[in-house]
Amino acid sequence: MTATVWRFRGIVVAPDGRPPTHRTSTPSNTMKRAKRKAHGMNWIRQEKRLAIYMRDDMSCLYCGRTLEDGVVLTLDHLVPYVMGGDNRATNLVTACRSCNSKRQAMRLNRWIEHLAIELNACADETHRRIRRHRRRKLGKYLAQAKQTRQNRKE
Repeated sequence: MTATVWRFRGIVVAPDGRPPTHRTSTPSNTMKRAKRKAHGMNWIRQEKRLAIYMRDDMSCLYCGRTLEDGVVLTLDHLVPYVMGGDNRATNLVTACRSCNSKRQAMRLNRWIEHLAIELNACADETHRRIRRHRRRKLGKYLAQAKQTRQNRKE
């Protein structure tokens, strides 16, 4: 159970004025987490999302399934957000909803080993595919994504 605490001039204090004796969650951190969860798909610009999908050939980099296979594509953090990962394009890859949901916050190496066993595939090939796609510069894909979005608006 977490106690209610306040932040006063950078110092975390409990309601009775004593410093908390156990790890607590400050109201400001709780609010930030709630705001992040409320964003849904809006945590990244739509052009950037589409550019990453295009960079990754509109396919799941984990299992290789594509839109033609009928999968729903999502973005996945290579270093999970809860483990300090960020929203830079080099930390984001295209994943099908199934792979993204199964991975959760599992470390990438462990996830790829698990996936290789499940799909009877080569883990090294999956690592190479991810590295190859991450190296692609996002610039030209961003330009294509912006053009595609403008064409859809017209």
